Amino acid sequence: MTEQEPPLKPIDPVLLQSFKLERVLRKDPKSKSINLLGKIEDRTTGVVSTALLLLEKTAFSESFTKRFPRPQTNQDGEKLGDECTEDDGRKKKPRLNHGDGEAEQGIGGGQGIFESLVPLDQNDIYTWLLADLSRPSLTTPPAIHGSQVGSGKGKDHEVKMTLIHPATPTHVQKYSEQSKSMYSETPEVYRSVVLPYIQSLPPSRINWVYNILEGRKEAESLLYVDRDPIQGFVILPDLKWDRSDLSSLYLQAIVMDRSLRSIRDLKSQHVGLLKSIVRQAEAVVEKSFFPSSSHAQPTRSRLRFFIHYQPSYYHLHVHILNSDVDNHPGAMVGQAHLVQDVIDLLESGVDFEKRTFHYALGDRSELSRLLTDRSQD
Repeated sequence: MTEQEPPLKPIDPVLLQSFKLERVLRKDPKSKSINLLGKIEDRTTGVVSTALLLLEKTAFSESFTKRFPRPQTNQDGEKLGDECTEDDGRKKKPRLNHGDGEAEQGIGGGQGIFESLVPLDQNDIYTWLLADLSRPSLTTPPAIHGSQVGSGKGKDHEVKMTLIHPATPTHVQKYSEQSKSMYSETPEVYRSVVLPYIQSLPPSRINWVYNILEGRKEAESLLYVDRDPIQGFVILPDLKWDRSDLSSLYLQAIVMDRSLRSIRDLKSQHVGLLKSIVRQAEAVVEKSFFPSSSHAQPTRSRLRFFIHYQPSYYHLHVHILNSDVDNHPGAMVGQAHLVQDVIDLLESGVDFEKRTFHYALGDRSELSRLLTDRSQD
């Protein structure tokens, strides 16, 4: 019997207020994101530890457009009826919103950092929140909205935030600005360099994955669960998604089989598992996010399934992304492999252990250093 997840604890605003910025690791004007390195002091013990704040501006939501007043007549001067037309042709009830009571008022600033905080989830050293930037004229402590996953959905929050605390040097390297280089990984390179590297990684690095699979964390976020140790998997929102903007919908499926670390481990007997992930994800998305969709095409044509190689963590998982998203860095050539292509290759008898893979790695990563050293021998 698995240990049940305790209720999500409210975020301590003092913890974030004590964040002292050391330097900016990376900023991306296109994605409107920034990664900050700093220190946080435990107010009880006085211990100072490294922390990362990963901040990303959120997208405009449908509730934002509803705040604008609707016209009373159309362009021909005819009085509008009970419905107005959205840009995709759907009919919706008109709403005349002039801002009186629709938009939340400011709730008090966090001493120059955050005005309000909304917890999304917490797992191991990772905490995910929505936040609003404070206004300089406000001096009261930041407000905490709710303590359960998904709270605070009635407001358009300005920032999606990930707090990693305490952060390791590996985290700092991962989220720092760095150039990328292409590598060719032959089967021999995999056996002599990459596989030993994977095997050297401490299991504690993916404790947060085991917390999910064993039901100790993020239980309320799970959209699908099959606990069969070989064919089972879970589906849940990706930590990078704000869980509200469907145009950027981003989920992950994580397999239960701990022997599957990457695409290299997949065999023909895993075709059923991959097909099941695709099938169940389509059903979950249709039921949970598009129950009354007016789109003519089926859900599967609006989802992109892919596997990373090299992955960010070595426990097999499938990325599930809204197919409308065309600027996602993780869906690029040189890292992403479409699951449908993987299935086709496996059914055609391809052995991934015998393939040469080509991919990009950040120049500061440990694996890139090992591969570079080998090429210079």
